[in-house]
Amino acid sequence: MRLLNQLLNISIIFLVASAQLIVPQIVLDQTAEGSQRIMTQPAVPEDFTSPPMLSDQLSLEPQASIFFSYARESAKLSGILSGVGEYSGQKYTVFVPTNKAVMTLARKPHQSVEDGTIEITDEEAERQSQVNVERWLSAHFIPGTIGLDKGAEGEHQTLLDGKPLSLSRLPSHHTPEWANWRVNSESHIIAKREAPNGIIYLMEGVIEV
Repeated sequence: MRLLNQLLNISIIFLVASAQLIVPQIVLDQTAEGSQRIMTQPAVPEDFTSPPMLSDQLSLEPQASIFFSYARESAKLSGILSGVGEYSGQKYTVFVPTNKAVMTLARKPHQSVEDGTIEITDEEAERQSQVNVERWLSAHFIPGTIGLDKGAEGEHQTLLDGKPLSLSRLPSHHTPEWANWRVNSESHIIAKREAPNGIIYLMEGVIEV
């Protein structure tokens, strides 16, 4: 009987020891296998989203739909707003007129100065319309970011050669700070939108060219 008990005790010890050796190996195998799977297929958080660029901000601004519609006609300026291609990593400040401000223009951005003495083809008219739109849009873009604080007053060169715009601060103390500023001494700024590739200021006026 004593011998039988000793044999049983030895069997139990052996089984326990075997289990302790086997279980860690199984865990290690699973861990190693899992690690390999993570390396080959990285997990991406379900709530991961790209930060909204200037183009995204404009698309969500109902008061700026006309300006955005014009901007999408220009490969250069739509690229700037999207921050893609050669414009990746660059920042701009964009002064965007409201739809109401654009609609009050006697001559719309795509229109040319009328000259009844010159006749052009439809193709030339379309080409000139694209040039007019690009020039008008460019007068609303400034390279770099302007925070509208101390030191921002004065003229700033736009993307349109020879066409700077001026910023001035009113003697008021509104909050936020940008509400105290005007563009070209007449257009009040009514909203600000920030993006990784720049800043948008929505204004009540238009920069005419």
